[in-house]
Amino acid sequence: MNHRPSLLPSAPWVLLGLLLAAVVLPAAAILWFMAEAVRNERIAAREKVIEAWRPLLDETAREADAFLGAHADALARMAHDASPDELISSVLAGPADSLLVYGSGNDVLFPAPLRVAGPVPAHELIEPWHEAERLEFVTRDLAAAAEAYAALAQSAPPDSDTSARARLARARCLERLGQPAAARALLIDIFTSDTLAAARDREGRLTALDAGLRAWQLSPADADLEAALRHRLFSANIPSAQRLFIAGQLPPEGWEPDQLRLLQAEALALALRETPFDPTRLEPGALAATPLPDLWALAADHPDGRLVALWRAETLAARLAALTPAATAHFKISPLPPGAPDGLLKLPLARAAGWRMAVLATRQDDPFAAVSDHRIALYFWSAGLLVAALVVLATLLGRRLLNESRLTRLKNDFIAMVTHELKTPLASTRVLVETLLDGGAPTPADQREYLELIARENARLCRLIDNFLTFSRMERGRQSFELRRCDPAAIARAAADAIHERMAAAGIECSLELQPNLPPLQADPDALVTLLLNLLDNAIKFAGTRKWIALRAHAAGGRVVFEVEDHGIGIARRDQRRIFERFYQADRSLAREVGGCGLGLAIVKFIAQSHGGTVAVESAPGRGSTFRVALPAARAMANHDQSVDLAMANLHDHEKAEP
Repeated sequence: MNHRPSLLPSAPWVLLGLLLAAVVLPAAAILWFMAEAVRNERIAAREKVIEAWRPLLDETAREADAFLGAHADALARMAHDASPDELISSVLAGPADSLLVYGSGNDVLFPAPLRVAGPVPAHELIEPWHEAERLEFVTRDLAAAAEAYAALAQSAPPDSDTSARARLARARCLERLGQPAAARALLIDIFTSDTLAAARDREGRLTALDAGLRAWQLSPADADLEAALRHRLFSANIPSAQRLFIAGQLPPEGWEPDQLRLLQAEALALALRETPFDPTRLEPGALAATPLPDLWALAADHPDGRLVALWRAETLAARLAALTPAATAHFKISPLPPGAPDGLLKLPLARAAGWRMAVLATRQDDPFAAVSDHRIALYFWSAGLLVAALVVLATLLGRRLLNESRLTRLKNDFIAMVTHELKTPLASTRVLVETLLDGGAPTPADQREYLELIARENARLCRLIDNFLTFSRMERGRQSFELRRCDPAAIARAAADAIHERMAAAGIECSLELQPNLPPLQADPDALVTLLLNLLDNAIKFAGTRKWIALRAHAAGGRVVFEVEDHGIGIARRDQRRIFERFYQADRSLAREVGGCGLGLAIVKFIAQSHGGTVAVESAPGRGSTFRVALPAARAMANHDQSVDLAMANLHDHEKAEP
């Protein structure tokens, strides 16, 4: 009989694809509609916010431009009337971070590092000065160099730059000679000398301040010297570079707020001076960017040049933010520098290039949540429920379809197996009977042999039919057992006797090993004999070349354990978990040779579980197999006073739930 492969296994996947499309397409349409609805809600809310905030933004932008204009006017007035001290005061009191005063030739007049070179020594002092430097730096005769510098200081005018520089050089030599106390005394003398207070080095730095700094470095614990040095730093005619350097060497926590602000302003102005900044390109009264990042300049003309106020971006933003109204729960007005992301609505400032006033959403809340939350939630819930319903429906239909497909495939396989298994013994029996009818076995011995073959085929056919009937009852949940106390040893002997002739015909030796005094079982003896016969039949089929099978029974842990061991072909590990499934055959080609339809071990598992027991296998390819069935002894089942039909129904449900 040729069996044509069914098309049913592929059809469910087509139907599942259609079901998936039926879910995905409506869900995608729903999500698209929801996204469009949410987008429209947010657009409408955005327009309402812009409409409500536009007048307030216009007013705030005008106030910001008026603020910058007022400071530009004040800067222009100060450029004409203010003295250097007043300029310093304006830095301390005004809103700008720093000031620069440029002369007519773009020379910085304030703050200006004075790089005034000191007077050239008289001709007769040049050679002694060179000699002293040679002793210090070439021959490294520090003692002689110190004496030479002392002689220079004595020969130069007492208030001259040369005298101050020679004293400072002598202190340097004394320190290097390991005489810090003498060096410090000389440095303090230079620092406190009124005569040398205005002396400078060739770079225009005040020598007395350098001496005071070095004296403090030799003794940092001298608080009086530190205070005097801080006080002297803010006197007039000190180069900015020298003031900032010395201030950077002193502890940062000792500055007063005004002093610290002035130092920061001077550092900012000095940093801008080092860039190619041209103040003549600035439009008076308008804020413009400088070469330094985040630094802005506001210029005003004065009689000799130009006055420039400097603003850091964060300072300017803070000043402009002070003009904005208080923020609401969802929105605020804020100044934005160039390059910052735009807000919902923006207006450029006329007096600040690139700056804008903008309406921004606060970071804590979704700006449009209050407007559209209700409808968005409604859309989400509606879409979610509809999609969930579609998914549940598709899942149920898909599971039903897969079950139907599985049952159809199972029926087809079952029909094919039954046809094949029944055809073989029937064909053999028909051939033998026809041979006997035709007189093909004239001798009594031949006739007996033929009749024995017919009997074996008939017994095989009966076993197949019994397995099919048992499987049918299992599937319908109508298999019932008559439980009674029975002897495990008697059950094992009955199974061995029932299969003895078949083993003898196959040349297989059977070893029966029974532990004495086995505890009784509360079981159906016929069902257990069927269980052992199926295990023994399976061992006979796959016995291999070593014709030996052992049937054992022993007690362990309140259970009676039946074992069937063979030395046959064994079972691969990947197949051991599935051999108890209905119709599963590890090697189909071998199964066709020895017969069988994959129901024997499934029936073994069913009978074992119906009696509250378990079945397991230990096997390895080429090393044989050992099947163990463990059943609870009669005393272990004393508390199980359930009806047999209820137990069978529960077991049937469990079997149905297995994949």
